[in-house]
Parts: sequence; C-alpha cells; structure tokens
Amino acid sequence: MRSAIEENINSLTSSLPYTNAPYATSSVASLLSQYRSLIPSTTTLYTPSPQSLLTLSGTIPITYRGSTYNIPIDLYIPYAFPTTPPRVYVRPTRDMSIKPNHRHVDSEGLIYMPYLSSWGGDTYRQRNLEGLVKEMRNIFSQEPPVYASPKGGA
Repeated sequence: MRSAIEENINSLTSSLPYTNAPYATSSVASLLSQYRSLIPSTTTLYTPSPQSLLTLSGTIPITYRGSTYNIPIDLYIPYAFPTTPPRVYVRPTRDMSIKPNHRHVDSEGLIYMPYLSSWGGDTYRQRNLEGLVKEMRNIFSQEPPVYASPKGGA
C-alpha cells in the first residue's frame, strides 16, 4: 500500500514522462519523510527547452559555527532519474545573497559537487537523494552558500 506522500507524488508525476516513475516516487517519498520542509510540486525548468519536472522546494538545515541555518533549495528530478542526477539550486530569499566564488555554487545558484558530477550510468546504485542532501549539508556546513544581504537605507 502506498503512503499519502507517495500518492501525492504520483498525482504530480502521473502525466509526466518519467522513465522509472516508481523508483522516482519511492526515492522522493523517502527523502520527504526525513526532510519535511521540502515540498513537492511540478515546476518548469528550462534545460534549455522547457520541461515540467517534479521539484522539491524548501530548506535543508546546516550547522555553521555552532548555529543552525536553513539553506533554501530547489531540487529538480529529471525524467531519466535515477540514471541522470537531479539538478539542484540554492534559492536565496530576498534577505540573502549567494556567496560569490563559492566552490560548489555558481552565481545562479546551481550546485556543483563531486556527488552529482560522478552520478551516472550504474553509479546511481550508490547515489540517492538522501545521500545527496547529506553531502550538501556537509559541504554547506563548512562553507555556507548564502549570507545575509546587508540591510539598505537606514
């Protein structure tokens, strides 16, 4: 029997051309059970042509210098998942800015890291969404990808 989370994900993806929809659904449901701040939806991503993809939007917690911070992300699940890695962006709020020259995040917020770049072919068997988020949390706890934007005017 499917969980309510899986039913919700299935309703979002039922009309989309996922090559392995059951695997994508169970992978996303597993991640959502651990990170309740992530909300599933479908969003159009231009890669370069527009694709309506299952998207997880929300925050992941990190600990930096003894304090907990929530890093806003959008995680896009491609149609060929799990053989193709997710595409993940840091999405700063209006009170945040992306740290310039971050080693793992470009100026548009796209996340680059070995866990993603080595994902492909059969390596997806050793790669999963939980491992991806864990690795992002580890990297961002060492070097946060965003900072509070300076307050203007006063």
